[in-house]
Amino acid sequence: MKLSKIKKEELELLSDEQIAEILCGFNLGAAEDADVALVLGGNPKHCAERGYKASEIWKAGRVKTLIPSGGVKWNFDGVEISEAEYLADIMRRDGVPKEAILVEDRATTTMENMLYATILFDKVFRMQNVKSVIVVTSASHLRRSLGLAKLLLPRSVKVMGCPASAMDNPLDVLNTEHRKYQAKRELPLLKNLVDFGLIDDIEF
Repeated sequence: MKLSKIKKEELELLSDEQIAEILCGFNLGAAEDADVALVLGGNPKHCAERGYKASEIWKAGRVKTLIPSGGVKWNFDGVEISEAEYLADIMRRDGVPKEAILVEDRATTTMENMLYATILFDKVFRMQNVKSVIVVTSASHLRRSLGLAKLLLPRSVKVMGCPASAMDNPLDVLNTEHRKYQAKRELPLLKNLVDFGLIDDIEF
């Protein structure tokens, strides 16, 4: 079955197995090093794990620079700050030096994450010096994020993905109420991209 062939109202009828296959049924490939990691912001329920995963891959030497991205302000631990600043604070407290962190705090959507990241790449590094990027985000958000990254980042940039938490089984993407909510929220957004021809169709 292809995502393009079902109606939006039919998304609610999909089984957990079908939802997991749509969101996580693709091969990320072997973990590789990259020039930068683009760490996507989100609400407080899943923002922290993205920050810690980014710190982890920096400590492992897989990237030299971390770019927390997100301009939406939330109440994080009683303080209203942007997603990007919250992520940056997590990274610094987790041992990443401030010199390795570039904050992008204007993006308010996943599409804007990619557009503002491109501007930052060119401004700070010159675009030709950024050959590869690892996108760090929640597992349920990764397929759409990678699709938009490949669409909007320069074609010369190799795009790779890193889920914030390990998903040994695709069904893990639905193993809590919040994850289930996030997963079901992703389905119509992914379908929109497929229907408009912005990303490849998804078989499940």
